[in-house]
Amino acid sequence: MVNTRVPFIDAVMRDVTLLNRHTDFLRGADAGLITVAAMSTMTARLLPETIARFKSFRPRVRFQLEWLPNSTLIRHIKDETVDLGITTGPADDPGVHTEPVWRLPVVCASPKGHRFGRLDAVTLKDLEGESVISSTAATPAGRLLRSHFDRETLARITSIETNYSTATVELVRHGAGVGLIHPLEFIGEETDSINLTPLDPPVELELVFIFSAARPRSILLDGFVDEVRRTIAEYAARLEQSGFQSELVDAPTRVA
Repeated sequence: MVNTRVPFIDAVMRDVTLLNRHTDFLRGADAGLITVAAMSTMTARLLPETIARFKSFRPRVRFQLEWLPNSTLIRHIKDETVDLGITTGPADDPGVHTEPVWRLPVVCASPKGHRFGRLDAVTLKDLEGESVISSTAATPAGRLLRSHFDRETLARITSIETNYSTATVELVRHGAGVGLIHPLEFIGEETDSINLTPLDPPVELELVFIFSAARPRSILLDGFVDEVRRTIAEYAARLEQSGFQSELVDAPTRVA
């Protein structure tokens, strides 16, 4: 006998999910708690202004904002103690859903007066004679750099490793070396003491949203995600004004 109950149950579950979403809307999608965890730069820079703007028209929404390393962030998303994670991808885990948002270049940061300030781009050959500050292998950026340069080469030229981008910036400012870093730290900021130079060949990071694969997103969370995308678009425009090209990834079509 052919079992027709599974498709029927699937259809019922879809209807229940849709009903719950519409019920949330009717109850008012302008109140509730949103928990967000992100990489350090997002937590310190992009998210505060986004949250402030979101609360200006939805004042009853409460937020919990945390900085978490990537592995911990993914675990909290899977445990559903965090609604939205924002980090650099990839995040290959069946327990989470990943949504690409923004592809942006890794740059070489060097102190003002350094020879890199006169270059159009920095190559591996240029880096060979420098003290290089790089991301640790435990970070997505560190893994990306190791796949680009190869692990042995990067290990040979790296003299300082850190998993904290702000530390890379300060190390460069104090003359400890040149840093391989995403440009988020510098967008809209004065960089009188630092040069930013593209890499050749280019290295590209992908910023991603991470959600639980097991739990549907609320209307409230969708509204906040849209607002984060708006902030990212503003930062992408500022980055272009600084001479660096990046690519925004369109939001996927959502099923009502």
